[in-house]
Amino acid sequence: MILHLVESLKEKDWRGKIRFLRQLLEFQEDVKIAINEISDLLFDDDFRVRERAACVLKNVGSSLKTILPKLTKAFHEETNTTVKTALIELLGLTKDNQAVEILEEELKKAKDDFIKQAIIEALSIIETEEAIKIILNSLEHDPAPNVRFAAANGLRWVHIKEKIPPLLKALHDNDPLVRAGAAWALATIDENEEVVTVLLNVLENEEDDYVKYDIIKALGEIGSEKAIPKLTEIALKKNSPKIRAKAIEALGAIATRKAHLALLEIYKKTCSKNIKYLIEKEMKDVDDDIGEEFVDIKKEKSQEMTVKRRKTKDRILINYQTSELREILTTFRTISIDLLAGWLKIDGNNKLVEWLQQLPTNLGLRLNKGYEYDSLVIQMPKEYKIAQKKIEEIITNFRNFFSEK
Repeated sequence: MILHLVESLKEKDWRGKIRFLRQLLEFQEDVKIAINEISDLLFDDDFRVRERAACVLKNVGSSLKTILPKLTKAFHEETNTTVKTALIELLGLTKDNQAVEILEEELKKAKDDFIKQAIIEALSIIETEEAIKIILNSLEHDPAPNVRFAAANGLRWVHIKEKIPPLLKALHDNDPLVRAGAAWALATIDENEEVVTVLLNVLENEEDDYVKYDIIKALGEIGSEKAIPKLTEIALKKNSPKIRAKAIEALGAIATRKAHLALLEIYKKTCSKNIKYLIEKEMKDVDDDIGEEFVDIKKEKSQEMTVKRRKTKDRILINYQTSELREILTTFRTISIDLLAGWLKIDGNNKLVEWLQQLPTNLGLRLNKGYEYDSLVIQMPKEYKIAQKKIEEIITNFRNFFSEK
């Protein structure tokens, strides 16, 4: 099927070529059997065909080494920025020393910052000693923030001590994206006292939430207990929900007894449902005495919330009842007890009758016992101020009586 599609690539129409190249994408790495035929399209007259051909070739991985001369030629001849960027990535995927030389040479003369960024990203794939030197140099000296960010981000996957000093320096870069990239890269190192200290100092003065987020993430991944007090403080203070949540996750990632005690303390003090949920998630598998204490506190907090919700529900109901009662007292002259109880959402008539019976008679409400039903007779004075005063007394009496009930 691949060979059949490759044969179809010989047609002259660029739309047809792109259509067949799109179908070849579905075969992933298997397209390497036609790597030479596909790479020929890197020299097609139409840039869209060249770009799509480069996209297909990304799937062949290490097999790209076999066409390195062709890639190099296509790279030097290419004038379209989009296609050139795709070819840079292909050179990186070869992981060949010769590709490093080509990319270094291009980096020195490139004026387009996005081309330089693509070169740094390609070099981070190669990961040879020479490639890493170029990346470190770009991190410290390149004037373009996006290139410095690409260098910092590329160093994340490089496990060498030499990357630590330039990354610590980059934490003070004037561009927040670079600072965030440096923090992200430092997250991959083993626990290091100097790194943790610098991260905490930078976090203390950092104002950009994007950078804060990556520093907190790094502290969690490094796993130093030295970060616990600061992470606890962040989780409890009025930071953005995203930052507080990341501090909780970082404490969960540290996962020591001290970190679990900090999560327990935060759970006791916070009112945020989201923070509590995140702490519950992090403490789910803690099975020592701290875990047992957390389960007890969780139950206690749950009971407190139940009481709080009940009180809120009662307050809403009593406010509704008094509002409706005021409307009834100013509108009706008589109303059945059944209707009044239903209107005020009072279960049964006994409580309502009990309240009416204890009311002072001078307030103008009289309970009338009838043969078929009981009713309330309302007699308010004609003078508005006196009537309003009596109504307010009735309302106050109602609130006091039913709040207690």
